[in-house]
Amino acid sequence: MDPQIQSHLTASRYDTPGAQPQADDEFKCTFMPPLPHPPLSKDKLGGGPYSLCIFQGGQQQRAILSTPGFPSPVPQQTQPRYHLGSSPNDRVGMFASCHIDAGDLVVAERPLVLMPAVATAVPVKMPPGFEASPTQVMQLQMRQYNMILEKCIERLPVDDRKAFYEFKSHDRKEGLGPILDRMEMNGLAVVVASVDKKEKFRNSAVFKHVSRINHRYGIFHSRGPL
Repeated sequence: MDPQIQSHLTASRYDTPGAQPQADDEFKCTFMPPLPHPPLSKDKLGGGPYSLCIFQGGQQQRAILSTPGFPSPVPQQTQPRYHLGSSPNDRVGMFASCHIDAGDLVVAERPLVLMPAVATAVPVKMPPGFEASPTQVMQLQMRQYNMILEKCIERLPVDDRKAFYEFKSHDRKEGLGPILDRMEMNGLAVVVASVDKKEKFRNSAVFKHVSRINHRYGIFHSRGPL
């Protein structure tokens, strides 16, 4: 991995107790809620109550960890109310499998992947004497950001990583790359307020099942804690 990219990525599978606060331009790939110590094996992560989160800086993670009652248990269904199946547009969709009354719990799950909703510029250095155009700088920043995201997605258990890449994309929409492309097409908006409530962090989250409801371009809105 490019050393410059590595310098902007704290790639830990779990949070180390007593770790120093992150710099504002540092990316961190971690699981939330924090994994127990020692960490669970990969085969026990699949389908579990953990989300792969990509943060920039430490404010958002501290805000989540300071939320009263976090992590709260994921509500359980008393009976299955939906199934996943093929839709008329050759995609996988969510369909009701029984009568659903107002107020019935249909699905509850944590995100599979959560990351910033807006692509964040990664500082780049050009070779001495090379004057890059704004377009070239932007392309390099996007390339390096995608490399960071790919490194993070590799940390998912095999089944979860497979589930993520099975989501439809725009067929490599120009400039986005395979991960951002899927996040844009299948992501739901999740907003996290800072500890002092003065700042809001806007994220996109892909869910194994809930994201099967969303097959329109753009980001839908989601309510509730992570």
